Parts: sequence; structure tokens; C-alpha cells
Amino acid sequence: MVANALQANVLLSPNLDQYGSLHNELHDVTGMAHDPSGDNNEMIAPMAMLASGVRDTLFYRLHLHMDDLYEEYKVAYLQPYQTTDLQWQDVSINSLSVRSDVTKTLNELHTYWQETDLDLSLGLAFTPTGRAYGRFRHLQHEPFSYDIQVVNKGLQEVRAYVRIFLITVTDENGQPLDLDYQQHFAIEMDRFDATLEPGLNNIQRESTATPLTVDQDAIYSTQATFWDARRVNQCRCGWPQTLLVPRGNEAGITYKLFAMVTDYLQDKTPAYGWVFCGVPGSDYYPDKRAMGFPFDRAFRPDVKTLDDFLTDNMKVQDIVVKFNDSRVDPSSALLPGEVSTSWMP
Repeated sequence: MVANALQANVLLSPNLDQYGSLHNELHDVTGMAHDPSGDNNEMIAPMAMLASGVRDTLFYRLHLHMDDLYEEYKVAYLQPYQTTDLQWQDVSINSLSVRSDVTKTLNELHTYWQETDLDLSLGLAFTPTGRAYGRFRHLQHEPFSYDIQVVNKGLQEVRAYVRIFLITVTDENGQPLDLDYQQHFAIEMDRFDATLEPGLNNIQRESTATPLTVDQDAIYSTQATFWDARRVNQCRCGWPQTLLVPRGNEAGITYKLFAMVTDYLQDKTPAYGWVFCGVPGSDYYPDKRAMGFPFDRAFRPDVKTLDDFLTDNMKVQDIVVKFNDSRVDPSSALLPGEVSTSWMP
């Protein structure tokens, strides 16, 4: 209801005349502020267009404002989760760890710079002989895998939803964050279902399997190979896979890796959904829990530390993210059969 009022359209708003369309109108107002009535025939700014809004730094401040409004509503009107809302009877997590697939380091992830060549020919109205490429530098990380030991104390097989977050515990100056800020800066890393046999279960999960990201081959594939990309989703939602892990620094920044298992039968939806886009034709995103669960509401008054919040079906592990200020060059962008390639800085 709140989302339909703030990001409103004619079909979803509970009362369009009363609530207006704050999010959409802010985009229009900021994107046309230089010529609001169109008298000077000025081009509209990127903020007024869906495809280009992210080019304007104001885009991110606007969306933070929307997040703040949701947060104010939740604090004022939604009760914190009680222990009974979070726990799962007879299921517990024994251990949680993460391991780099490259260096094999335990509970230590590594990031670095990578350069990638992007074929610009499909987006240009004119090209020189051959294809036109743009080379740009972006953050990259070593692929890694999660290892989770889960105990099913019941006598029958059950299905679980596994939810993984990375929690920021210090600010940019290395000072500890208050617990409320840790909640706000919990980064969802993965969400998937798993089968739990009675007894001890070892769950291994590759970082590249997360439904929160779009693969490199889906983002940078050419038109001819686009539909052959390994995991192209129908709405192309999600972060680029390269931005799944925060950069860290050369000394290493400590984060808390958080995992939680919940009852799949209780949370499941009629169809599979992409985490950022939800289930097509459904009200779920992509399960019956709220987006960001269990960090979408304020903590209970008795929760003073993250450990106070944990139930048996949760686990936390300290990990370190280290940044190497090095660069990996791309392989040649010259495609088979191409004679010449024009490079753009």
C-alpha cells in the first residue's frame, strides 16, 4: 500500500488525487527543472528518463529519500520481529564460512580492478569500418563459495530457504557502527532453496549462482549471442556480478557474513522470481517474506547486539574483504572475421 502510494500509477495507487506520485514526479521535476514548461525547447535531463536516470548523481539521493520514507513508516507502524517470527523449530545452523575459489583463503575475499571491452556498435547510429568498442575499468572480485552446515533435527526431509547477507559493521573511518546502522547497511548476497535431510547437511553454494546479479556474459554479449547467454533473465534485473562484493581496502575491512534458513513451504510462491524484480504477475518479491527480511524492520528493544537477535536457524561469521589495487586487462575484443577495430577511450 505504501509503495503503491509513493511510486504510484493510475492502476495501483490507493488514491492518486490524494497521494499523487511522489517518486515519478520527483524524477520529472528534477529532469525538467531547466525548462519546466518546454518554452525553450530544451532537451530533458537524464533524470526524467527511465533508461538514463542512473547517470545523474541525484538519482541515488532521490532513491535514498524514498528508502527513508519506507523506513519511517516501518518504524512507526510495524512491530519488530519477535523470536517466534524468526525461528524454525528443529532446524539450526552449526557453521558458516566462505572460501575464495582462486586463492582458497578461508573467510577472506579479494577484489581488484578489471578492464572490459564493450561493443558499442549496436548502440551507435554511425560507425567507422569494423566495430566500435569502449574500454572501461570496473571493480571485480575472485569468485567464491559458501559452506553452511545445517542440522535438521526432524525425522523427515524438509526444504529450506537460505538467505545470506553481508553486514557492514564499521564506517568509512573504521569506527564501529551502531546496531541500527548495521541493520540499514545489511547487503543481501544470495537467496536460494535447499533440501535438508534428517541430520547434518553440508550446503555449498557458488557466488555466481546468486539471483541478485546479472552475469557478465548477459551484460556484455553481442546481439547475436544475447539469448545464448547462460543466465539471461526475462527482465535483466540485478547488480552486475562484478559488483556483488564491496571493494574493501588494502588492509582489509571486516564484515559479518549472516545466514538464515527458513521454511520453504511457508515462504514459497507460485512461481520463481528474480530477487530485485519479484514474481511476474504476483505480489511477492520473490517469496512471501518482505524484501530485506529479516533486516527490514527495527530490532526489538531487548536486542543490544547482533548476537541478541540470532536464533538457532541463523549464523554469523566475521570475514575480511581485501582490495588489491591492480588491474586485469581484457582479452582482445577483435571478433572472429573482423578486420579492424576502432577503440574509444
